[in-house]
Amino acid sequence: MVHFNRFLLIVVLPLFSTSIYAQSLSNLGFGNDNTFDVISWNLESFPKVDGTTENYVSDI
Repeated sequence: MVHFNRFLLIVVLPLFSTSIYAQSLSNLGFGNDNTFDVISWNLESFPKVDGTTENYVSDI
């Protein structure tokens, strides 16, 4: 049991902790006058966090 706990701390925890960082909205840039960019998002698994997520999406 001690080895399993050590495995969780050393391997699994760092893997999942890297997924908590998100991209900043201030540095987004898309195409130019000569390109046509299309953005698609699967709203079925849309994460909802008390209205703040909808505000971020509307900013994009």
